[in-house]
Amino acid sequence: MSNSIESRVPYLDHRFVSYCFSLGSSFKIDENTKEILRKTLLSKINLPKIIFERKKKEGFISPPDWYVKNIEIFIKETIANSDFPSVVPFCNINNLKKFIENPTYTKLKRAFSFCQTYHLKKTFLGASSNEIR
Repeated sequence: MSNSIESRVPYLDHRFVSYCFSLGSSFKIDENTKEILRKTLLSKINLPKIIFERKKKEGFISPPDWYVKNIEIFIKETIANSDFPSVVPFCNINNLKKFIENPTYTKLKRAFSFCQTYHLKKTFLGASSNEIR
């Protein structure tokens, strides 16, 4: 999942995983998925009832509006640098500008990779426009 957030957290505690493997399938598979986990959490850590009874999964809303606006500004500022074409010579600057005229998250995500390349080369390679080819 390139450039995104994984919204599900794996259960990494080896004791928990070992315990789950030791349970019979009747405890793990029924019409109420994760039932044993919900019941345990409800009793052990006082899981709020609204969460316990929720059946629909809810992940992160991605991306938030503030992120899209900030990334758009970052991209436009980056490609406005006079040395951008020489630092990222494989990117056609005119096509990139046209590409982000009507920005969507998908377009910005693609354009961001060129900006990352630019900033990584400038920061870690100490690249000036004459050094990069």
